[in-house]
Amino acid sequence: MELREWSFRILSADTLTQKLLTPPCLTDNHPGPLMIWNEPSRPDNLKFSKWTKKEKLSPFHDHHDPNKRAICLHRFAGHELLAVEIMAYALLRFPDAPSSPHFEKDLLIF
Repeated sequence: MELREWSFRILSADTLTQKLLTPPCLTDNHPGPLMIWNEPSRPDNLKFSKWTKKEKLSPFHDHHDPNKRAICLHRFAGHELLAVEIMAYALLRFPDAPSSPHFEKDLLIF
């Protein structure tokens, strides 16, 4: 699969399964023109939202409560998904970035 197609799929997928697709082989033979993306598509349960002061993460010493730990892990997983989406966007936004032996590979393994 072309890196451009994979990056596009990550940003346009509306399920977590589609976003986490790992192709067996990636190539970068056709980077194509730059692509601007306003916001990645997300399933309803992973949409972007602002937290109120009341909804902030509980202090670390409260994480003995399994519910509070689950909330914390869910939020951190959301941050990790955003990092993947940002790397995918960087590959689409800067297809003409000076090639280096490791640039694209470094973004992929980020």
